[in-house]
Amino acid sequence: MEDLIKGELDWHNKVNENFHEVDSQMADIAINVESFFIVGMTDYTTAIQNAINYIKNNAQYGTILFSGKTYSISAQIIYYSNIKFKGKFGKTFIKSNTDLDSAFVNPFDPTDGEDVENIIFKDIGFLGGVSEDGTFPRIRSSRTVLAGIHKGILAQSSLDPYHSDYKKVTNIKIESCIFLNLADLPLYLDGVYGETVVQFNKSSNNADIGTLYCESVRCIHNNVEKSSDNGISLSRGCLKVVCIGNKVKDCAYDGIWLSGYTSEGQEGIAPNTFVCTDNEIKNCGYTGISLNDAPANGIVANNIIDTITLGTYDNPQDYKGTGIKVSSYPSNVYTIASITNYTQNLNIHDNIIKNAKRGGIETRGCNTAKIHDNIMIDIGTEYMVDGATAIPNDSRDYNFGIRLYISNSNIDVHDNKIIDTTAQQLIKYPLLCENDASNVTNYCKFKNNEAYGCKNSINDGLIQDDGKTNQMENDIQVFQDGNKSSTISADAPTYKRMGLMKRSDKSPSLVIGSNTSFAIEKSSTANIDDAGATYDTICYATPSGKIYSTGGLVVSNSNWDNPPIQIGAYYLWIDSAEKLRIKNGLPTSDTDGNYFNIT
Repeated sequence: MEDLIKGELDWHNKVNENFHEVDSQMADIAINVESFFIVGMTDYTTAIQNAINYIKNNAQYGTILFSGKTYSISAQIIYYSNIKFKGKFGKTFIKSNTDLDSAFVNPFDPTDGEDVENIIFKDIGFLGGVSEDGTFPRIRSSRTVLAGIHKGILAQSSLDPYHSDYKKVTNIKIESCIFLNLADLPLYLDGVYGETVVQFNKSSNNADIGTLYCESVRCIHNNVEKSSDNGISLSRGCLKVVCIGNKVKDCAYDGIWLSGYTSEGQEGIAPNTFVCTDNEIKNCGYTGISLNDAPANGIVANNIIDTITLGTYDNPQDYKGTGIKVSSYPSNVYTIASITNYTQNLNIHDNIIKNAKRGGIETRGCNTAKIHDNIMIDIGTEYMVDGATAIPNDSRDYNFGIRLYISNSNIDVHDNKIIDTTAQQLIKYPLLCENDASNVTNYCKFKNNEAYGCKNSINDGLIQDDGKTNQMENDIQVFQDGNKSSTISADAPTYKRMGLMKRSDKSPSLVIGSNTSFAIEKSSTANIDDAGATYDTICYATPSGKIYSTGGLVVSNSNWDNPPIQIGAYYLWIDSAEKLRIKNGLPTSDTDGNYFNIT
């Protein structure tokens, strides 16, 4: 995984160098779109297109400059190779009073189109006709849509296997652009070769920023809010993806979609090789980060996911609301036999998930992954979406910390913290490992995970597989104050009856609560938590402090200088002549004290 991060950083630097070189060349010729506006033109459609055609026909590279105003267009603008579109951030906008599928589009038609490369959009705004009303997250069908631009920038290219006859697009960069109130995707980048860079953009009240079947995607430091779909979609067929430092808020479906697709005629598995780090996701309707349809070779780390609701405000659903969700391909079926591609080689770590209304992290159909050092806080709801049906305390479908189900293997779940601060104890099971007629989870490790304040203990939701291949070594950690801590295994977190305690002023000790008995028992099976196991008591201690043994007591040491038994001020030991001796006070020699004449 470290090699993957280093490789992505090297690639990130190389992309910057490549676009900087192209940008420098484009600056050699710069023309203002105003120079192509002729008195009598009703809008800027022809002027912008003529400026593009001028560079296409007269120069190898060029920049088209836009002033700080709103440009109205009435038809799609066709862009060609080696052109940079440069406006004034927050002042330059493109709009239309008629419905346009896209403002800018490449000439992708297989018959009369042409290949394009090296396209840059910077500091350009796009205005649509969607009203910003209602409570978010909110689906598309409940928004008022007037005539206007549907997509801001469209690139369709032959790397998409469903459009293999289209003309090629190679290298496109969209930077510091603003997309407002568009009826569809602000960016639709499909099948792009080379580098696709989307960075420092703002998207509000549109659909999702969308990429699919692109060779290499870098999606960095974008701000997306109020999407009627996902926030950012890095979708099926993308080969290499970097998604870093984005802020996503109030989006209807998934905050970040790093997934494939299962609709008929558009099927495709999720990205292969990706990094998704340092993103902030808040108040989305389905999932914080979706890793569906068999993504592979990826890192999901250091993301903050705060509030994932039970569906949208206008379409609530009980099964939505998970922080990070992982699934095999196809993701729209839920049986082991239906899996054709497993998710594999994931590292999900150091994420913070708060107030996800259904679950923290969920995997199904995953082989080989690490889920570690994540923090989950106050996961779940007290009731279903009807507001009346309470979530039962033994629910395994709702209000969980981390859940492995359907089919999973070789997953290392360690050092996660699952915390419930609510009076209702919303989190039912901190960890769930499912094994039954419909679920197989094997060769997985659960170690050093901690749970606080949950309804059930850290181990209660872990079911061993028939082959007993899973390792389950979790403890509930309780920090009482600055100099006391204890480790409790398999006990209710609200009532700590027994623990191995270390206090700063004393040696470690086994401690039991008042009015609590303690026993050492022997299981009838090698695996102590087998469902059919029975237990025989070896010894036990009563609340009054008396210790009883059912199997006898053997003392291996009997030396006088370290007497094995003390009763009050008396010491007992066996001397070298095999005689039992007793003395009031410590003995000074092997034959000190009195001996018992036992025959």
